[in-house]
Amino acid sequence: MTLNEYLNQTDPQRDVTVVLNPTEYKETVTAQIADDVFTVVLIHAIAERFGIEASYIKVNDDKRLYTPDPHTGLPRNPSVFYLP
Repeated sequence: MTLNEYLNQTDPQRDVTVVLNPTEYKETVTAQIADDVFTVVLIHAIAERFGIEASYIKVNDDKRLYTPDPHTGLPRNPSVFYLP
């Protein structure tokens, strides 16, 4: 499923896979903790559509993005979003 399809669902589906195009996200801050590298990923269309800056976390070279823990900023839950 594309990001556009995901955002425009009329009957939202659970547990879908949304593969982002390189133009749909921006990798920003990267931090290394022990052997793991965490990168903050922003998805532009979510910010534009909902007026919030949605940040997700990329762990090492994993293509799946994770939602950040609101207290620590570390990866918390797997999201539906994947990098190409």
